[in-house]
Amino acid sequence: MNCTLFSNVRAVPLGVSRGIKKIIKNKIPDMSKYKDFSEFLLKSGDLSESEAELDGPQNEVEITQERTGRGNLKGSKSAIRLSEIGPRMKLRLVKIEDGINKGEVLFHRYVEKSAEDLAAMKKAHIQKKELKHQRKLAQNKNVERKLKERDENKERSLEGMRRKGQIPAEEDEDDSPRGTAHSMLMYYLFH
Repeated sequence: MNCTLFSNVRAVPLGVSRGIKKIIKNKIPDMSKYKDFSEFLLKSGDLSESEAELDGPQNEVEITQERTGRGNLKGSKSAIRLSEIGPRMKLRLVKIEDGINKGEVLFHRYVEKSAEDLAAMKKAHIQKKELKHQRKLAQNKNVERKLKERDENKERSLEGMRRKGQIPAEEDEDDSPRGTAHSMLMYYLFH
């Protein structure tokens, strides 16, 4: 059983007292309990659990680019802080599958397959893949056949309209889809 913990990672400037951090963050501190502003700056104050972490080489980093947090300047040292942002959950691995809802099941906690079952499933998967490929080929052939039939039907319709005199013979050279012959054909076919 694994315990999963969701954490927030943030960088905090090193060598800055809590009072100065408040000022950097644009928070207005309560100065009523201090006689002098220097007391506020020099007092470490009550630290929260994440702020009480000891700063040392294990969590110090040098900032190589501008960060969104205040006080984290390029080239300065900051400490990395982790804070929990969600509940701790205990998770169990149930299933591992090759691919997303399509592949072979590599592991399943509750279902165990024999070697024969696995071989049969693999064979069925290969057959299914082959059938899909054959259907795709047949579909492509049908699309080509229907396009050819449509073009032949269009030519027969235009020829019939020319014989009846509805379309002059010299207009048949206009193959543009917006041509007069095409417009007339669409009018007679759909009205």
